[in-house]
Amino acid sequence: IELGRIPASAAAKRRLDRRLVREALLAGGDDYELVFTAARSRRARIERIGRRLGLRLTRIGAIVPPRRGRPPVTVFGTGGKPLAIRRTGYDHFG
Repeated sequence: IELGRIPASAAAKRRLDRRLVREALLAGGDDYELVFTAARSRRARIERIGRRLGLRLTRIGAIVPPRRGRPPVTVFGTGGKPLAIRRTGYDHFG
């Protein structure tokens, strides 16, 4: 996940360096946007559908094959550096 791509207010975007703002964006409650994955080969089609329906779609990251020793989800901050995330959201599968 690329932190800077997550939809947020201008004020939140200016404060992505603050832990509380990052935690609110990544693990806060009251989710208001749907998240989905799709194959790269479907990107243009999905973008066309979004335009036709007047939906704002935002690509925030990529799914990559798992590797031993790498966490299941990595959040990248400015400059592409991985961030240490302590607080996570609700685990729907737990």
